[in-house]
Amino acid sequence: MAPVAFGGSAEASFLLSVFEELPVGVWVGRAPSGERVYGNGAFEKILGAASWVEPGGDGGYRFEDHDGRPFSAGCLPFAQVLRRRAAATLDDLVIARPDGTRVHVHAVGEPLFDAGGELRHVVITLRDITAERRSEAEAIVARHKLRVALDHAPIILFATEPDGTITVSEGAGLASLGVASGQLVGQNVLEIYKDNPRLAA
Repeated sequence: MAPVAFGGSAEASFLLSVFEELPVGVWVGRAPSGERVYGNGAFEKILGAASWVEPGGDGGYRFEDHDGRPFSAGCLPFAQVLRRRAAATLDDLVIARPDGTRVHVHAVGEPLFDAGGELRHVVITLRDITAERRSEAEAIVARHKLRVALDHAPIILFATEPDGTITVSEGAGLASLGVASGQLVGQNVLEIYKDNPRLAA
């Protein structure tokens, strides 16, 4: 896309070339209309092939929450910046692309004022955090599976400090010792099993 120049100066051209190299999406819109002034390649990539179609339009992208519900336009960073005349952040916004994929982004809106203090533009940056969210979801599933295994398999999982203080005491196998999961945490294994030198060793 050919960006609209911010003033035609060499400095502005240099700034735009820097924006194109950034790994985050950058979008600039006029205030208060929201008319697009600029969007870099990373922004296009994050939004998908139909990136310049208005959100929610035919073939366009949509803003959603985690559960797939439409995200209110009034809560997006652009609208928040217009209202507050200050920066606004959304920690996790979902962009539903025309092809059905969903991209989680961290979005930040920043106001740009002219010399007279009038809000002229809003800069939105989008950082793709889909991989981070996927890793977090996978970690939750892994923890759940481990919890199920510990609660039902006849195993014991122990961890201790170098001095013998128990920091982890989990597993259904603990029942054979007459204790419940977590019950031994904080106690000293060398004291508990002082009559079993092999275990202490």
